[in-house]
Amino acid sequence: MNKYIKLIILYHTILLYCCSEYKLNTRSKTSNLYNTQVPKKPTTAVQGNKNVDESDTAHKTDTPTIFSLTADEETKFNTFELALNAIMTIDQNILDYPKQELIYAKLYSRYGYPNAFTEEGYKRARERLAKTRVLYSEHGQVYKRIINTYTNLMKWIKDKPQQKQKLVKAFAPAYDFLETKRQEISPSQNINQYIRSAINWYGKSYWKKESDIFDVSRNGRYGQNSENCIYKFFESIMQASFSSSDTKESPNESLINQIVQEITSCGRAKINGNLIPILRAWGNDIDSLQCSN
Repeated sequence: MNKYIKLIILYHTILLYCCSEYKLNTRSKTSNLYNTQVPKKPTTAVQGNKNVDESDTAHKTDTPTIFSLTADEETKFNTFELALNAIMTIDQNILDYPKQELIYAKLYSRYGYPNAFTEEGYKRARERLAKTRVLYSEHGQVYKRIINTYTNLMKWIKDKPQQKQKLVKAFAPAYDFLETKRQEISPSQNINQYIRSAINWYGKSYWKKESDIFDVSRNGRYGQNSENCIYKFFESIMQASFSSSDTKESPNESLINQIVQEITSCGRAKINGNLIPILRAWGNDIDSLQCSN
């Protein structure tokens, strides 16, 4: 009897031991399941004992420096462009000669023959527009090339401040000289109005008879010795820089260099054979307007 009792106690002890170990193993597995850590992103230490993601620093790049003109440079460039635009308008008016001839022919014909053109009307119109007719007939293709080349350059340079700055540096002495003349001669106008009025005044001469007396200097307001130095200065830049076809690989950069040379080295911008700049001929004591070597 005792033998059986001992066996029962032994089996019971073994059973309790096995059940207890099963519970311990189950609890351990459950604990490991819930305590598993999610991997973290690799971090990089930065100043201030802060951590940032490497993925954030990988996309950081240096911000490029944006070049722009100063307010003074912008003002001078706008004045330079305004002057050349005024010259281009005169060139375009010359190309419109056929239309102007019809207008004047009709004007001179209407008195004797309303609603009709007469031979006398055409004759008088051609006499009135003789200067413009010659320019249109002999140089019409040149004016077209000037207008097209200049227009393309202005579109190209619009968002290129460094190229604008090249022109401004070359033009600055002439700008300062013209500003001095404006203050002396026409203080009621600003610099843009003064230059535009000078160019437009000269443009009127193309629509005058050859026999008409027309002082393009406007009594010395725009030049001396019956010269309109302002018009001739900017017109020479247009003629020398934009009249020839350029087949170079970088025609616009070449044009910028040509304009700079024309302004600073005189080129064709002269009033006599001694290579005196047009504007210097107007201001005899302006050393800054001498031709560069």
